[in-house]
Amino acid sequence: MIDNSVWYAACRRVVTFAVLFAVMAVIAALYVQILAGRPAELVARSVVVFGLAISLIGLGATLGVLITVVFWGVQAVRLANRHGAPGMGPLGFWGAGGFVLLFGLSFLVSASPPAFGAIRVLAAAVLVAAIRYDRSWYAARIGAEQPYSMVTGGDVRSPVAAQPTADDWNAGLWDPDVQRDIERRRNRPAD
Repeated sequence: MIDNSVWYAACRRVVTFAVLFAVMAVIAALYVQILAGRPAELVARSVVVFGLAISLIGLGATLGVLITVVFWGVQAVRLANRHGAPGMGPLGFWGAGGFVLLFGLSFLVSASPPAFGAIRVLAAAVLVAAIRYDRSWYAARIGAEQPYSMVTGGDVRSPVAAQPTADDWNAGLWDPDVQRDIERRRNRPAD
């Protein structure tokens, strides 16, 4: 049995890191654009403080995207094998390939910083769109098998009733000792 909640979590992580990647691409492009035409002394100080922080967060976002896409891919292949999807999944793997191509293209294009950032934002958007499409595609097939419960946070392993019923409060139905005690008290003579 494949745990679908692991795949859903992988989807969320890929989308989260892709959005962080896109935000950092925009921040980096704006940062480079702002520094253009500034005095060299101001640029040097700014690069040491802000440039290093932007670079480290951007590197973390890039590594996060790459690692989570690999983890998501393994889970997606398992899910595809189980639910009869095409070998490469409905669209997600093509989105991951598009992300890699656009990310590589962003290094080859020697254009202005806004163009550099726009290509990376487009790469993240392609990846997020493909992951979201795959998630809805699989959810339609998984839904009949394992319904999503808002009460359990989507964890199908904890089937909690969404609405309590009168039977939930009737201890005699679910506890034989309580039922025996009720019967004993009913049959007791009145004082």
